[in-house]
Amino acid sequence: MSKVLSIPAGKTFQIIEDHLVHAFPNTQKYKLESYVTFRKQHSIMTDLYTVENAVVFDPNHDEIDYVTKDVGKEEKERITAYVKDRKMSKMGFDKPDTPYVFWLLKWELSLPHEPRPEKGNPTHVYYNYEELVNGDRFVTSASSRKNGLTSKE
Repeated sequence: MSKVLSIPAGKTFQIIEDHLVHAFPNTQKYKLESYVTFRKQHSIMTDLYTVENAVVFDPNHDEIDYVTKDVGKEEKERITAYVKDRKMSKMGFDKPDTPYVFWLLKWELSLPHEPRPEKGNPTHVYYNYEELVNGDRFVTSASSRKNGLTSKE
């Protein structure tokens, strides 16, 4: 059964959607299987993405031209615009002297029913792909299902 990594995006949600880029400190380790989704206000998930490429650098210190030499022009432009917009939004990159992982995303599927967790979760969580796309408005994390902690049964 395929898992989907769901990440709370908060105030960076629109910036992620605008540029199809997501960045996080390199100290954060995600287990990425197939898909990723981002939760906006009220933990709503609206789209599924795949990660096409990743670049690691410190956006507060590294020269973007140097670190993006191995990606295409369009990808470099997306990363550059993402960094600029994130800094202008006051979200910035709050871990000084820390490399960030920049995921270059590809949109895969819309979730028009806007699934959301049965219980709020301030951190990343994994969902079963089938549950996210089946049309239910409320979803239970894969770990809760595995541990029998779901109210749907």
